Amino acid sequence: MKRFVILGLIALMVLGAGCSKPRQPNEVIGDANKALDSLESYSATINMTMSSLSPGAESSPASIVSKIAGRSPVQLLTDTEMTQPVSGGANYSAQYKMLFDGENQWVELSDKQGDAIITPKNILKVSLKDIVTPDNMFDGYYPPYPTGLLVGHDLPATVRTMLKLYSFKSVPAQKVDGIKCEVIEGDLSEAGLEELYKQDNPPTLARGLNITSARLYFDKETHFIKKYEAGSDLKKPEFTAVFNDVKLNKDVSPSLFVYAPPEGVQAKDIKDITLNVMKTKPRLAEKVKELEKQKPSGKKPGEKTPPDKVTPEKETPAPDITPKTDTEAGVAPGKWGIRLIYYENNKMGKHLASRMVAWLNANGVSNVFTRNERIGGVDNVSVYAGPYDTKDAAEKDMPGLQSKRSAFKDCDLVKFK
Repeated sequence: MKRFVILGLIALMVLGAGCSKPRQPNEVIGDANKALDSLESYSATINMTMSSLSPGAESSPASIVSKIAGRSPVQLLTDTEMTQPVSGGANYSAQYKMLFDGENQWVELSDKQGDAIITPKNILKVSLKDIVTPDNMFDGYYPPYPTGLLVGHDLPATVRTMLKLYSFKSVPAQKVDGIKCEVIEGDLSEAGLEELYKQDNPPTLARGLNITSARLYFDKETHFIKKYEAGSDLKKPEFTAVFNDVKLNKDVSPSLFVYAPPEGVQAKDIKDITLNVMKTKPRLAEKVKELEKQKPSGKKPGEKTPPDKVTPEKETPAPDITPKTDTEAGVAPGKWGIRLIYYENNKMGKHLASRMVAWLNANGVSNVFTRNERIGGVDNVSVYAGPYDTKDAAEKDMPGLQSKRSAFKDCDLVKFK
């Protein structure tokens, strides 16, 4: 009998050792930040799944693979391919590559439906040498799809920002691909939300994607990020990213961050467009004005200075997102509108909608407005172009709006009541 009691106690001790209590979130976060402090270069493959490109959209999950590499100071390469099944048709796929060499940002974008090309390879260049700051490393509007990193962030900044944005609690350790991970999860904190709105590039994963909650998995040995999940409900995350083939402080060739456009293809420099977007970013507005002052005027002695076409005298105010009915939105019954994009109607969604309107205004689209509406059982805030007197007039404008940004690919017509 005594022998059985001893064996039982040993068994309990073994079980207790295997069910150790998770460490406190601040301990996990501290070790994760230390791992980032020593990071000089990295490469990884990020395998992702995303529920949809827009809240409430009825589509199968998108599968995304992003190969990334980075060096300190900020140099970043992301080479990404997204595939999404489309009901009743061939798969939709998009290829997008972004390279930031420390001075210029280069973006390659193309997409197709099955074998039919929707957008041929489009190459954009953004000259950012004099604009880059620690909080605004490059222009986060390009590319418009997820890379696995937060908008305008490289990998270290992505992890650091996520660690600051949420009020975390520890949950039991889990294995990911056979690697034992410490896990923390939480919701956006009030302090995190305030930080979100102070940032010149809001830390979103993609336009229309809600990241109000997140769960982060850290390799127990290296304390480096292994996986994260994000969404409005962690029981069913909208976005999942798993980091594979991770190499830390290994040789990452400087040649990776040298870009040459394909032969015969002219890159479109969109610095002026970028400056127009940045004029809406509070902490960059003054810097943009200084850049414009440094430009050679090109005027003759005695000639008046032409009006500044890039930087306004005062910052563009964010639109007021309040109307709940078409009448309150200033839309007469029977008019038509083009719904460009919509976000979940919460503080983050309103912020993203405001930024979208500011971007459209900066790019020559002035007839845009927002309104609250219920889509698919969810309260959303939508960005509209219009109103138009006839359906034909609205349809005529759609191709031009779709060409502004690929996020508007699925824009639809709505008749106001």
